[in-house]
Amino acid sequence: MTAYSLLDLAIASLDAGEIDEALDALDRHLIDAPDDDGYRLRAGILARLPGRAADAEDDLRRLSQPTSTDHRLRARIAVQLDDPLSAQVVLNLLWLREHDPRDAETLLAIYLRLGTPGNLTNALKLLDMLPDTWNWQIVRGDAHAGLGAIDAARAAYARALDTITLPPGDPLYAYVEDRLRNLTP
Repeated sequence: MTAYSLLDLAIASLDAGEIDEALDALDRHLIDAPDDDGYRLRAGILARLPGRAADAEDDLRRLSQPTSTDHRLRARIAVQLDDPLSAQVVLNLLWLREHDPRDAETLLAIYLRLGTPGNLTNALKLLDMLPDTWNWQIVRGDAHAGLGAIDAARAAYARALDTITLPPGDPLYAYVEDRLRNLTP
């Protein structure tokens, strides 16, 4: 008969959809053998549960060797905890190190959410490093609009409409048309 570890039991419980059992096994595992695998798994579970983001963040702080994936989770948790500045710091470091488009997308959303001139300018600088695609042109238009650069916003939205592969009347196409139409100096 094979003896399963508490970590194995937690993974099996998670696979079976038994979240409470998985957390119980992880709690017992981490009492006996606190390790990165246990903290990482528990943080991933807790981050998805309502009201448990701070507990997930605590587990991520306990990691002795956090990975890029761990840092991305930490940024996501910071956003959940309404701390976009902490998320911004983590994502800036990840972007500089890896240039992963997922980090750029989240970082751009944070820049636009914060909406300060400095953040919007940083968004435009980051956009200069990304491919010239319709979706980034929409973000570029939003950043320019936030800065009050109406002509630049118009140009970005128009470029998005020129390169978008959706028919007029599609909700996304209509969204960009609406953004373009509602620009005011």
